[in-house]
Amino acid sequence: MEVTTSLLTTPLLAFLIFTSRPGPTSSQLCEGLTSYQLQLSTYWSKETFHKQYPTFRPHAQWSRLIGRSHSGRYSAWSEGKVASEAMKEFTEQGLSTGFDAETQGSRGIFDAFVGPSVPSGVGSSTTKFLAHLNYSKLSFVVRMIPSPDWFVGVDSLDLCVRGHWISERTVDLRPLDSGTDRGFSFTSPNWQEDPQKPIYAMTPTFPKHPASSFYYPEWKELPAIAQLKLTRVSVNWLDRPEDDPPLAPNATDIKKLAESSSSNANRFPSISSRAAVVLGKSLTGSETLGSGGSSSSHSSSSGSRPNATENQQVAAKSVIRRKYANSRSTKLLRSGRVMRVNNEMKDDPHT
Repeated sequence: MEVTTSLLTTPLLAFLIFTSRPGPTSSQLCEGLTSYQLQLSTYWSKETFHKQYPTFRPHAQWSRLIGRSHSGRYSAWSEGKVASEAMKEFTEQGLSTGFDAETQGSRGIFDAFVGPSVPSGVGSSTTKFLAHLNYSKLSFVVRMIPSPDWFVGVDSLDLCVRGHWISERTVDLRPLDSGTDRGFSFTSPNWQEDPQKPIYAMTPTFPKHPASSFYYPEWKELPAIAQLKLTRVSVNWLDRPEDDPPLAPNATDIKKLAESSSSNANRFPSISSRAAVVLGKSLTGSETLGSGGSSSSHSSSSGSRPNATENQQVAAKSVIRRKYANSRSTKLLRSGRVMRVNNEMKDDPHT
C-alpha cells in the first residue's frame, strides 16, 4: 500500500508544483526590443584605496563609458584575451577612435551608446540603451584616470536569462589591466608591453610588486571600485507601459494608429527600414510603402487573396513599425545618438 501511495503521490506532487508556479507575463519574455537604464557608481576614494591615491594633475576620475548591446558575434574585450587596438587606444589614452569606427547594425552590434564621464573618483554615470532578443548581451568599458591602461567594465553580460529579460541586476566591479602597458602605478610613464599580455583582473597581490598601486598584501581581495546597476525600463517596442496587455489591434486600433502616425510615416524612411529588420516582423505576402506611407499587400503565388483578418494584420504591423521607428528616431535625434543605418545589418545571420 505504501508503494502504491508513493507512486500516485509523486506525479501528483510534481503536477501541483509545476502548475503552482506563476506564469511569466508578456512584459518579462525576451521578445522584440527592450530598454535598460545603466547606472555606474564609482567608489575610488582615498579612504578605501589610500595607496598612491592621485590628488592632482590629474586627480582621480573616470572616462566616459563606451557601451554596446550585441550578439555573440561581437566582443569589445574579454578577460584572458589580448586587447584589440581599439581597446588599447582607449585604456591607454582615452581615445575612442577605434570604437567610434564600429557601425551599429554590423558585426553583431545592436546599440552603440555612451555614458558621461565621472569627474572624481567617487560619483556616478547613468545612460540608457536598447537590447533585442537576438542582441541581448551587454559590454562596456570605462577607463581609470590616471592609470597606465586600467579600466572597469563587463564583457558580454546576457540580459536574457532562461527566456526572460532580467528586471534588475547589480555587479561589483574591480580594476582590470588591459595588458598593453607595463606601468605599476597610477602615474607611471608610458612603458609599452611588448608583446601584449592578455587582459587580467588585478588583485591585492597581483601584480606582485610593492610599487603597484593596488598592492595590498594584507587584504584577501580588493573592495569593489565600482558597481553596475541595470534596471529594465521598458520591454515594449511601442513604449507602452509594462503592465499593458500585448497589442492585438482591431480595425479601430489600426485606424487610430494610422491617423496618429501617417503624417510622420516617411520622415525617416531608412530608420523605418532598419526598425523593420531589427524587429524581425514578417508580413503576409510582401509589402511596399508608397509615398504617402500606405501599405499594400500582394497576393501569394497561388493567386489566393488574403482575407480581411490577414489584411488587418498586415496594415497593423506596417503602421506599428512606422510608429515605433518614428518615435525611436525622434529620441535618437534629440539625444544625438542617430542610428547609422546605411549597412542595414546586411551581414547579420539573424536578418
